[in-house]
Amino acid sequence: MAKNGSLVKCCLGPVLFVANQGMGLISDCINRKPDYILSDRARELAAYIIDYVSSLVNISCVMRRKRKALEKRTVRKILIIRIDRLGDLIWTSPVITNLKAAFPNAEITAVVSPAGASLLKHDSRLSRVFTYHTWRYAPMGEGKHFGQRIGILSSLHKQDFDLIFHFRTTLGFLILGVFSKAINVARGTESVGLHSVQKSLACLEAMDIPANKSELSIFLGKEDFLFARETFSKAGVLESDFVIGIHPGAGNESRRWDVRNFGRVMKELKQMSGNIRFVIFGGSSDVERTNAIMAISEVPDVISLAGKTTVSQMGALLKKCDLFIGQDTGPTHLASAFKVPVVVIWGNELFEFAHPWTDSDLYTVITNPLDCRPCMYFECTKGYECIRSISPGRIVETVVKQIRILDSNIELNEVQGDLPLQGLM
Repeated sequence: MAKNGSLVKCCLGPVLFVANQGMGLISDCINRKPDYILSDRARELAAYIIDYVSSLVNISCVMRRKRKALEKRTVRKILIIRIDRLGDLIWTSPVITNLKAAFPNAEITAVVSPAGASLLKHDSRLSRVFTYHTWRYAPMGEGKHFGQRIGILSSLHKQDFDLIFHFRTTLGFLILGVFSKAINVARGTESVGLHSVQKSLACLEAMDIPANKSELSIFLGKEDFLFARETFSKAGVLESDFVIGIHPGAGNESRRWDVRNFGRVMKELKQMSGNIRFVIFGGSSDVERTNAIMAISEVPDVISLAGKTTVSQMGALLKKCDLFIGQDTGPTHLASAFKVPVVVIWGNELFEFAHPWTDSDLYTVITNPLDCRPCMYFECTKGYECIRSISPGRIVETVVKQIRILDSNIELNEVQGDLPLQGLM
């Protein structure tokens, strides 16, 4: 039986956050803080109010239903809601692993974003995957998406889920939670100092479910691996080549490194060895940035895949890379899930809860320890100095060290360009 106290904690936690954010907003107004700080603070306050309402609704619904003991013979249907970013879904994969171990006969349904659906389509642990277009990525005015949302809500409402997990405090999660008619409800924790993977697993612990496995697990299909092999074959990639994957896109400016820097890094590395090949990943929105990088780098044999792959196809291609360069984005965390060494260009985010969840020797984070970071703001009056001031030379230097560790057969020439190898510390 889940602890009754966990429901109370779900309710009391957001109260403290709402009070704290409210006082912070009042203080910022009194001290005449910049508008972008006030808007971000107001956005956070609104999120926590939704979080609190979600807690009250969940508890109200649960208290009206007959609770069931969390035993293997009684738990038949489980719902997981993860409709936000790709990286967050990847970090939730240990939850599926532990749930399947605890309830091997239960049907697990997942409601995820379109990118998440592409990634989960070959996960045999799941009985069903719903693709949910959130309002953030598909405005409510788009009829097909609005109707699709109503269809999902109707389908979920017909199911008698014994257990539901949702990990984010947004309106979409609240609506899905209410309509799913869950008997036992577990929400994401606001615990400070924990990685997102640990926060997800804390939901299991709150329901007295063992959470012994924390390794990421992503499943791909045979057609994905075939696509990757054919792509590399058509591009003339040799076994002796050292393949570096790059993802230059990001959801906001605070995570986005300048395209000129990516281009300079590629140009410098290619001058060091003709056996270095580059694969640029991204969605359709990254095509313009990719073209700019290719023009700046002047590297003739770049494999440009921006807007040309599904998420699962990208995963198969990432597995074939020897190294990956990216920012705090989904493809970076997908590469690390496959144990590909990653070099991460880090901006303003909190490193403690979002760093690659992999062996410590398989990732290197490049950042600048400025006094103003971490700040978590989407807008910046300092020109996003935390990420834009990271020099290309630092990335080149880090990649060179990694190449020498990973592949001693790659001969590297001396640096020919003018990039400063000692960047900002």
